[in-house]
Amino acid sequence: MKTLALAISIFTLATGVASAADMAVKVAPLAPLPSWTGFYIGGHGGYGWKDDPFSFTVVANPLVVLDGFKSSGWVGGGHFGYNWQYGAMVAGLELDVSATGISGGSAVSAVTPGFTVAQSIGHDVKLLGSARGRIGWAPNSDWMLYGTGGLTWEREDQTSFFSNAQPGFSISGTTSNPVTLLGWIAGAGVEARLTGTNWIARLEYLHYDFGHSRAAQSFTNVNQGIPTVSVNTVGSQTIDVVRAGLSYKFGL
Repeated sequence: MKTLALAISIFTLATGVASAADMAVKVAPLAPLPSWTGFYIGGHGGYGWKDDPFSFTVVANPLVVLDGFKSSGWVGGGHFGYNWQYGAMVAGLELDVSATGISGGSAVSAVTPGFTVAQSIGHDVKLLGSARGRIGWAPNSDWMLYGTGGLTWEREDQTSFFSNAQPGFSISGTTSNPVTLLGWIAGAGVEARLTGTNWIARLEYLHYDFGHSRAAQSFTNVNQGIPTVSVNTVGSQTIDVVRAGLSYKFGL
């Protein structure tokens, strides 16, 4: 009887220890690690530089040419997108739109016997937008490096002023036209998750290229029997932007 009682006690004790071990394992499950997968929305702000290279002949004889110009200004707006994570690789899609204060212009005048001519051209970039893909490398859940590229559009007001003053006669006029330009965009950036939160900070560089917004021309003007060949040239309008942003990611 003593042997049987001892055996029952040992079995009961072993069963209790095993049950306690199972409970200990269930009480402390592993917490899931944060992922870059998911929807996010945020805002951004920065500074942009625009290059608008061209040459425009104002007076053919003597030759007076209006050159292109560079301009700069603030940029600010919002963005939203979605990421998919596969191991350390992250793929995503993002849409963004920004208002800007980028504006500038160029002016020239010519005074010759009998008349005075003045010409100016300017632009005021109102909006920039893009639809981009993103490819990133995230060695952990805290930060990610990425490249981005896609399609972009620009909304700007183009202005032009011209005047021609002669003895007993003068003419002048100003025009302003809203223009929408389409192009491509590419860039790179880094994102960092703020510790213990769903907020993600970013710093990125973007290059916009809108191609030719004016037409190149070549013409010949004859003044007092002397021919003068004039050429209007045009290059690609580009904008470079450096901006910082803050996004909120939904879910883990």
